[in-house]
Parts: sequence; C-alpha cells; structure tokens
Amino acid sequence: MRVLATVTLLFLFSCMTTSSSTATLVDRDWHYVTNSDAKPSLRFTSTDVTGNTGCNQLSGTYTVEGDALTFGPLITTKRACLGANPEQEFLRALEATRRWRVADHQLELLDGNGAVVARFR
Repeated sequence: MRVLATVTLLFLFSCMTTSSSTATLVDRDWHYVTNSDAKPSLRFTSTDVTGNTGCNQLSGTYTVEGDALTFGPLITTKRACLGANPEQEFLRALEATRRWRVADHQLELLDGNGAVVARFR
C-alpha cells in the first residue's frame, strides 16, 4: 500500500509543470488574472517588458536570474482611467516582485516572502 501511495504521489507531482526557464517567459502575452473588465497584460522580450495596465500602456526593463525577477524603471502613459480599474494594484504587484515561476501554464509573480502577488494566464 505504501508503494502505491508513493507511486501515485510521484505521478501527480510529475503532472504539475513548474519552470523558471527564461524561454518560458519571453515572446508570449501574459494576461493578468483579475475580476475587473480591464485586462492588464505583459509581454517579455529577451531584454524588455511591455504591456497594458488595464488603462495605460507600459514599458521598461526587467532582470531575471534563475527564479529571481525584478522590474527596472517602468514608464506608463498617463490616460485618465474611468471606473473600476486594477492599474494601481497591478503596478504595486510588479514593484513587489522578486521571484517568478510558471506552474500549470500560469505565470506567478512572487514577493520577497514567496507570496503570490500576481497571476497571469
């Protein structure tokens, strides 16, 4: 019975995909998971990040080393955002980011304590 439980656990863990390869991160549109009608997103190239805050465009740099990730200075356009908009929450999450991982086809940004601050599909 113990062997069956061990094999089952190994199978379940092997089905969960976790990656921190930069190739997984770049050249793909990542859409922020939010309940808002506004849909922030990010797109990484090998050196830059661009995206949308749900209202304004953003661009800047990022640094990745293994699972460590920090965003450099980001610039945004300054349009007035009407209604409920996750822009400030989204920008705070990017600022707090210290690590990243891709698990089950979702990008998760984590703070210095390992808590998920943003999730993307």
